[in-house]
Amino acid sequence: MKAILEFDLDNPDDMRTYKLCNNAEDMNLFIYDLGQKLRSWDKYGCPFKTPEEAIEATREEYYSLLNYYNVELE
Repeated sequence: MKAILEFDLDNPDDMRTYKLCNNAEDMNLFIYDLGQKLRSWDKYGCPFKTPEEAIEATREEYYSLLNYYNVELE
């Protein structure tokens, strides 16, 4: 079975859709890794003393993984 996606890269809407499709695997890995980090903190305990620390660490992990997987958000 084959699937062929065709985009008109001169069309801004098609270019946006192409970029999303082209980066889907990286986005999937980003979401998976973030979920694993959250699961780890839940299962093994988190080192945070306050909710603010937990939010800050989650935000740092979020941006670190975005950068690692080179995921661009609009």
